[in-house]
Amino acid sequence: MKHSAALLLFVFAAGTSSTFAQGTDEKLKSELVRLYTEWSAVHDRGDEAAMNRMEVPNLALVMPGGGLWKKEAPRKSSGKPTGFTKQTLTDVNVRQFGETAILTGNLTTEPAAGDDKLGTTAVFVRQGGEWLIASAQWTFQDQPEGSINRAGYALMTSGKVAEAIELLNMNVRLYPQSWNAYDSLGEAYAKAGKTALAIQNYEKSVQLNPKNDTGIAALKVLKGK
Repeated sequence: MKHSAALLLFVFAAGTSSTFAQGTDEKLKSELVRLYTEWSAVHDRGDEAAMNRMEVPNLALVMPGGGLWKKEAPRKSSGKPTGFTKQTLTDVNVRQFGETAILTGNLTTEPAAGDDKLGTTAVFVRQGGEWLIASAQWTFQDQPEGSINRAGYALMTSGKVAEAIELLNMNVRLYPQSWNAYDSLGEAYAKAGKTALAIQNYEKSVQLNPKNDTGIAALKVLKGK
């Protein structure tokens, strides 16, 4: 299953008239953590209207693989829940620069997936007395499961499906409780036309995470063949 520092600096420069960084305010920190967590939750639900209320019109995101997404582009996840049931911020630090605040921390998602822990930086701007999200960036933490999973997808993208299957099979052997590893292997088998094996792995993924909507949808398609 499937964020650049320059961008964040640009947003920061554009969003504040003060160069003096204020110390962390615990009340502000609590508010921004709440906003970030709520924003993540509505994103996972695909709630476009709720996301728009929490974001600036020119929101920009830098994804873990380095891809840049700007708000004028369609959201691939809109209306399609990700299957994650909870996201938690830890090691949070907040710094305020006038009407701009920057939050950094680690984001953990549950149920655990290969990329369940990401470093994150979010820029907030205050408009009309309310804090809105102006940009966010995510970076991969050094986790073998996620690295193997991404390598498998890279192989699939380059047409090396057999090699991807071999690598993703190793991932489920190493991480047998990862619903995401089975989901990815199921996708690889489906791409190779091996329907029975694809169904087997998607079913294991959904067994581990009953809210894996993409796996459930894939099973419906595969079983309908």
